[in-house]
Formats: sequence, structure tokens, C-alpha cells
Amino acid sequence: MTHPPNVAGGESLLPQGFMRELPVVWEFDHAEGLLTSVLPDHAEILASLALGSFLRAVDSLLRVGDIGSGGGKAAALALPVYLAARGPAGPALHLAVLLTLSASDAAARLAGSDGLLELIGQGRYDSELACRLIAECVKCGYVKVTRLAKSLTPLVDAGAAQVIWPLLRAAVQSSLEQDSPPPGTPDLLALAARVVGRLGINETIAVLACVAARRGGSKLLTEARRLNELLSG
Repeated sequence: MTHPPNVAGGESLLPQGFMRELPVVWEFDHAEGLLTSVLPDHAEILASLALGSFLRAVDSLLRVGDIGSGGGKAAALALPVYLAARGPAGPALHLAVLLTLSASDAAARLAGSDGLLELIGQGRYDSELACRLIAECVKCGYVKVTRLAKSLTPLVDAGAAQVIWPLLRAAVQSSLEQDSPPPGTPDLLALAARVVGRLGINETIAVLACVAARRGGSKLLTEARRLNELLSG
């Protein structure tokens, strides 16, 4: 797993999975305008400094160490500021966008949807990196699948289905690989089915085929079977 770059003074305080290696510098959480003017060519460093706030945009109750839980929505709504900064887009900036897609606030999620399109339009979007990151975030619960499906739906409707499909597939796989798929997985499967039907994709997703073969009539199994049948042609 590729990690965001280390930032001097950034100490990880997060408890689980690969996220424990994220550099979080809390005193810079609310200084987007100042930092952007100081580091206009370093989008990745700027995003690294604010990842704590982007995490709190997903869960406003998140409390890490003695830091508290404020600032998440503000950071998510300020995503365009980070995307306006120049320089390569690495794991930190991609994570900022992906976490904003899963923000608890609807306006913030819209900023995430717009931000993903902006990153793609800038030519800085790394699909392979984004897929690895979304898989890990879904696995450790930092991306909420229900919200992710809601955020990706307008992008599919806007004609971005082709570029969104790898990200959606990675999220589906990560959800189904868990012993108990997270809430919202059926919605993610339904969206994936729309994309597959629109693009005419034919491929095999092993974990999906296994889930589709199970007996039962739950919404999860129904959507898994439908997606698996579409992918099978």
C-alpha cells in the first residue's frame, strides 16, 4: 500500500489499518487559504496537512487522541482550494477527494463529486492509486459505502461511467470481501449494475461470483446476482 508522504512534524494518531501512517498536523486544519498562498505548488503537502479534518468530514464524532472533532465539514467544502494548488497529486490529495465523497454532509459530498471530476479533468487523477485507496478505506470503515454510492451516482449520470468504473469495482470488491458487507453495499452493487449495463462490460469478479452463488433472497444477494449476470454477458 502506498502511503502519503511524511511531513515534518506530522505525527500519526490514527488507530487502525494503513491509516495509522497518515501524517496529520492538526494546527493547520483551518488554514487553507494561508497555506495555499505559501505552498501554491505543493498540493500533496497541503492535502497531507489537512487529512485529519477530511477524516472528520466522514465522521464528525471522530476523536483522535486529545484533538477533538471539529472542522470536518469546513475542510470538505474547501476541497477546491486544495485542488487549485499545483503539483503532482499523490495519495494525500486522492484521499482528500475520496473521503469527501463519503462526507456526512450532503453539500460536502457534492464538493467531493465535483472534486473528483476536477481531478480527472486536470489530468492528475491516478485510477490505480485511487482504487487501492478506496479499497483500504472501505475495508477500515473510513469511507461509508452508502454515501459513496450517492456521490458517484451523479458522476455516472454526467457521463463519467467509463472512468468511474474501476473505482466502483474496487469498492464493490472490498465490500464483498468482508465477513459482513457494510451497510449500503446493495446500493453500490445496483450502481455498478447500471454502469455495467451502460458500458457493456464483460469480466469476472471472483468474490462477486461467490456471493451471487449463495442461497437467499436478501437485497444484497439479489443485487449481487444481477450484477454478476450482467458481467457474465
